[in-house]
Amino acid sequence: MSGEANGLTVDLKAAIERDHVGDVGVPAGAELLAFTNAVELDQGDIDATRTALAEVIGQQATLEAAAIIAIFNGLVRWPCTSCSADSGRKLVALSRE
Repeated sequence: MSGEANGLTVDLKAAIERDHVGDVGVPAGAELLAFTNAVELDQGDIDATRTALAEVIGQQATLEAAAIIAIFNGLVRWPCTSCSADSGRKLVALSRE
């Protein structure tokens, strides 16, 4: 769901900034960001951030957040800083040959 469609002003720049701590404009944003940073970037204690998140959004939603993080970890990421959509298609085509 789009933040705009839900009447939220989401700070996307802050959400993807490695060192940002705090709210980004979504409900439980600070807790979600802290948990994600603990898991993905080894910034903080995973157990403590998971517990803090569960206190705000509940156990089921915390489980869903963890599942989303796991899904992103499963994605293949090309080490490319200036890849275009065309170069991505070429890489996929080359890997299938």
